[in-house]
Amino acid sequence: MSNLNNDQILYRSLKAGAQEAEIYATKNKQVTIKVSNSNVETLNVSSGGGIGLRVLVNQRPGYAYTSDLREDSVMELIHSAIDNALYSSSDEKWTLPTQDNGTSLKNLCPEEFSAWTTEDKVNLSLKLEEITCKQNRFVKRCREVIYADNHIHVQIKNTNGLSRSDNRSVSYALATAVADNGEDIQPSNFFTAGRSPTDLDIELCASEAARRASNQLNPKKLKSKKLPVIFESYSAAIILGNMSSMLCANQVQNNRSIFTGKIGHMVAGNNITIVDDGRLSEGLATRSWDGEGIATGKQVLIDNGKLMGILHNNYTANKAGVKSTGNADRASYRSFPTVKPSNFYLLPGITPQEEIISEANEAIFITGIHGIRAGNSVTGEFSIGISGHYIKNGELIYPITDVTIAGRFTDLLNNIEKVGDDLRFLLFGGGMCGSPTILVSDLQVSGT
Repeated sequence: MSNLNNDQILYRSLKAGAQEAEIYATKNKQVTIKVSNSNVETLNVSSGGGIGLRVLVNQRPGYAYTSDLREDSVMELIHSAIDNALYSSSDEKWTLPTQDNGTSLKNLCPEEFSAWTTEDKVNLSLKLEEITCKQNRFVKRCREVIYADNHIHVQIKNTNGLSRSDNRSVSYALATAVADNGEDIQPSNFFTAGRSPTDLDIELCASEAARRASNQLNPKKLKSKKLPVIFESYSAAIILGNMSSMLCANQVQNNRSIFTGKIGHMVAGNNITIVDDGRLSEGLATRSWDGEGIATGKQVLIDNGKLMGILHNNYTANKAGVKSTGNADRASYRSFPTVKPSNFYLLPGITPQEEIISEANEAIFITGIHGIRAGNSVTGEFSIGISGHYIKNGELIYPITDVTIAGRFTDLLNNIEKVGDDLRFLLFGGGMCGSPTILVSDLQVSGT
């Protein structure tokens, strides 16, 4: 049997009993490379795709997906989606979006991405391993280098007249350096990311991985006490990333967030502004449309400490009586849309990191996070395993290990005394999270 096109699938969905229907179709190609000891240990090149079909039957949502686009399989898909809707609760807030006036972004998949062959990517990975091992006298080996990229084409079409497409790519590499001074061995990693391999700064990646590993040699334990804590930008971004889901409407509306009922209230210090920007220039989570075809945009979530709003998809926006913020997300065509941040970040201040450190009488400087347990999204409690340095009189005195810090996200947001000028981003949970260096006045530090 011949394949059905999108219009035919939507038409047959309506004929089968759906009041509204939507197709989410993807085609993608992925490359993953792992290098160790100058050898390619893993090389995976894969491509695939499929379609997800969402239907509304008497205001009940149903979803099904397939990678088999033959007519008989697609008809089975349609009937499965409609059957699945019968098991959902009816809610008048379930609607599919209509076409908006958003504009398509350019260069989300630059031309040079396709110019890189698999061999080129292998050579880049081997080069990154080589230069990592030459950074300083303590780093003589690189545990591994991982390279990965993804090129995806997305089409979204529904029976309300919405029709969108997007073409995006992302590439990244990570190097894990191992420092050894004869007394101690310490690994550390660093990454570089961009829209194509051309964007990757492997020199910076190598030097940072080696520097961080070397700086952690011969760490000491720390006595338990309350101390000011300085999070370097990447560590702060991880903290922020773990908090980001609490600003998503599906969490807030279901009373699973510290921000439930707090819109319009002060939730952080007046030096704190947090933004989610789905169209951020150079943002690797930037895209033209969200997972429902709604134009992405910039949302100021916390403005000088006040909670101004939360992130929405179409359904949660209908429940709240507001417009979607363009934050519907799907992990793949197999996924029903949920709510997720895009380029989520804390606005930088004006203070250099060096000044924040030099003005600290006694503090710890966190450069690595080795596990975070956000135990309760309602209370905002967290516990984090960290590494970094002990600071005394504005100087980094010695590296520290086996240290845990604990507290509440609400207290952390209200106790940020200084915000640095060094905004940095990292890939996090399918999006991007960014932060400058921050100084938190007091946190419980648990050591020996």
